[in-house]
Amino acid sequence: MTELFFDAVQTYGAHPAAFRHKADGAWRDVSHQEAAARVQALSLGLRELGLAAGERVAILAETAARVGPDHYACLCARATDVPIYPTLPANQVEYILRDAGAAAVVCSTTAQVEKIRAVKSGLPSLRHVIVFDARGATGWSPRRAGGAGPGGRRQVSPVQGGSAQRAAADLATLLYTSGTTGPPRA
Repeated sequence: MTELFFDAVQTYGAHPAAFRHKADGAWRDVSHQEAAARVQALSLGLRELGLAAGERVAILAETAARVGPDHYACLCARATDVPIYPTLPANQVEYILRDAGAAAVVCSTTAQVEKIRAVKSGLPSLRHVIVFDARGATGWSPRRAGGAGPGGRRQVSPVQGGSAQRAAADLATLLYTSGTTGPPRA
């Protein structure tokens, strides 16, 4: 699947947008190159945080322009992504994070971070909260997240690195539907 994404970036890179999303009342384009840069930065950042293959990374974001690249970044890092519907209340977000055993959560806004803050004490497996907002990434170093290693040298790309070693049996996504947002009823 990661090869399909990077092939599409190569093939359709001249098209005006890979994704579109609404911000401040206007539609914004996200180019293929911007999406690929986000995938590479986040996947390298996840690796630098020490996430092991198969660990769960939740994505708590409002737009496809964020969720799509974050999904591919998890695939490149050999992590299993757990998308969470952004309008869920904190207690339902907590249930999903706990049930999935999420080691990290990527939040699109400070409003989503507030949900995590409210429930973090009940999430023993959650080690990392990564925030993307208008200023970029917080919660880990944006320079390191961009893939620059010691001396400013670029590290190997996600396609050449971890995603090439992804096994067919690796779990890609753990999806909770509307009926799985809370403890099972008796």
